[in-house]
Parts: sequence; C-alpha cells; structure tokens
Amino acid sequence: MWKRVRSLKHPMNNQDIIKNRIRQEWENFTNHTLLYDKETMRNMCDKIHFYDCVMIFFSENDQISEEVFTFLLDKDEIILNMWLLYLKQEHLGFLSWTELEELLEFWMGM
Repeated sequence: MWKRVRSLKHPMNNQDIIKNRIRQEWENFTNHTLLYDKETMRNMCDKIHFYDCVMIFFSENDQISEEVFTFLLDKDEIILNMWLLYLKQEHLGFLSWTELEELLEFWMGM
C-alpha cells in the first residue's frame, strides 16, 4: 500500500512572494520581447537592460529590507512601475544596486 506523505511546505514570506512575482514578471517580459523584430528590440534595449538589472537586484541581493518587500506586496507589475518612475524622474538611475535602492526609496516616499 502507498503511504500518504504530507507536504511540509512552509508558508511563503513577503520576500519569497515578491521575488517570485518579479521573476514571473521578468520571464513574461522576456518571452514577450522575443516575439519582436530586431529593430523593435534594438529600440527597447534600455528597457530590456532595466528589467534585467531589477531582476538581478532582487534575485542576488540579500540586503533588501523587509520594509521594501512589505511596500511592494500590494503593488502590481513592480518592474514596469519602477521603469515608468525611472522615465519620469531624470535624476534616478538603475545601473547599480545603489541606484535601484534610491529608485525604490523614492517610490516608497511618494
């Protein structure tokens, strides 16, 4: 007879939830982008680079505060909203983790 095995999965915390949502948003963006022609992709290279930088920031940075994850919990399309904020605020950047932290701090302070 087969024994029934109970799954002992732990509930996801805010950090896991946000990281999974960001990964999913990045994967959807990447898959959608691959459908474009070369010229369109070339014209989108800044946005593609931005999405990659944000994905790396959240997947590899273990210094992100719980406050950030709590703030992002009720936000939809996190990377897209960060991108739109970046476009509106000329003083913000995204090429370093420090710049992405500043972008998030600015968003949280709005």
